[in-house]
Amino acid sequence: MLAIKENSLSVEAARKFVEEWFDGLYHNRQSEIIEERFDANGIVHGLGGEQMIGPKGFRAFYEPFVAAYPVIRIIIEDIVVMGGRVALRCLAQVENAQGQKGSLEGVAFITVRNGKMTEAWNSWDFMGLFTQMELLPEDAFVRGVPGKKIA
Repeated sequence: MLAIKENSLSVEAARKFVEEWFDGLYHNRQSEIIEERFDANGIVHGLGGEQMIGPKGFRAFYEPFVAAYPVIRIIIEDIVVMGGRVALRCLAQVENAQGQKGSLEGVAFITVRNGKMTEAWNSWDFMGLFTQMELLPEDAFVRGVPGKKIA
């Protein structure tokens, strides 16, 4: 277990924690890291729908996402640490089962206590990814802004 004092992270410790999370989950498909690093009562916001509670709640996003995108690489481009909070700006490069490649940028704000993630706020450009993958029309954003139905 990563030794992190409550409410105190160095930039190096935070980077290591987050890189191990992303590498374990997405690059190496070691889903057991969810239970190891995500608090039983942890909360995830911003990954579609309502907030997710605990490892089981996070798996509701994780499992279908990795099934749809067998290749996922997340690159941490910026990291800011303040106490036990970590802000990240990332680039995710993905490939679906048909070999289509795409990317999405995102930010995450996480709280780490006693070596576990207790809360995560996410904002990822899934609309951009789905447009790249031709799951949405190129003009989906422009059509959706004024409230037009995207068909």
